[in-house]
Amino acid sequence: MERFLVPILFVVISLSVVAGGYLLARRRPRPEQARRTLLWTGWIVLLPTASFMALMAIGELMADVGVGAGWGMTIPWILMIATLAVLSLTSPRIAVYLTAAFGAVPIGIATWEAFAPVAHRAWMDEAGPIVLILTYVLVGAASLAALRRPRDAGWTIVAIAGIPMSLQAVTPAGELASSLIIASLSFPAFAAGVAFLLPARKQGPGGG
Repeated sequence: MERFLVPILFVVISLSVVAGGYLLARRRPRPEQARRTLLWTGWIVLLPTASFMALMAIGELMADVGVGAGWGMTIPWILMIATLAVLSLTSPRIAVYLTAAFGAVPIGIATWEAFAPVAHRAWMDEAGPIVLILTYVLVGAASLAALRRPRDAGWTIVAIAGIPMSLQAVTPAGELASSLIIASLSFPAFAAGVAFLLPARKQGPGGG
């Protein structure tokens, strides 16, 4: 039972924060105030896990290949994040389309894992948690686009995080507890997407 504690905590904490944000938003007298409350709720759910993933990935990378080579491999990711962040703030529609297109990569890899778990596991041993990192990079970019296009960003995030998570949960490649732990790491991103969708119910076409 202890093995399932981590995925349960990820799910329960994320759902609790989103539920609390939703109840708080319903108390806001103006729709714009409710929208801002739920946007902040999504960011609060997303940021701790994304920061943890980034620190963990950078630390493991530098421990494996050294500081110099580690930074050399990290800088392209930083440039990608910065580019997507600027695009999300200046041209959110384009940013959402772009993140949705890139989102086909983690979805495709999760589908591959469901049908060829042995080959996928061998590749993951070499590549590391690159799929999870890419997921959070894309979700992070879409979360900034949610500032002006919450509906589009919310659905994009739900798909990018939710589809691989669901595939990992229902087709565990190996021990069930390990698969659920890996799947649960994407749940805060999925919950953030749900939070961004909630205020968009009253928005016009496109969420902006």
